[in-house]
Amino acid sequence: REVEVSNEKAVFSSNGLKYTNLRDVHLHTIYPAHGPILGGTIVTIVGRHFTNISSCLFGAMHSSNVTFISSTQILCVTPPHVGGFADVWVSHNKLNSSNSLKFQYQ
Repeated sequence: REVEVSNEKAVFSSNGLKYTNLRDVHLHTIYPAHGPILGGTIVTIVGRHFTNISSCLFGAMHSSNVTFISSTQILCVTPPHVGGFADVWVSHNKLNSSNSLKFQYQ
């Protein structure tokens, strides 16, 4: 989309800048939902509105490797984490998904 600024039909900018309106990401499932504390598990996250700029967070730790499959599926490699459950988020430009999932580090 092009953005143009005007006031009472007087155009102040027409530089051709474009923007993309990203929709809120919503998560449905994660599998597997558990893995080792050392990380390295490839998980599939199913949801909606993923893009090629999606990133994965396990607790406060970013996934080192994210593969965009489609607008409803991405693959993320789990980072190392302490044992227990971690909230999993998918974000676009630092805006987190509308919900989180749980991944259990064992």
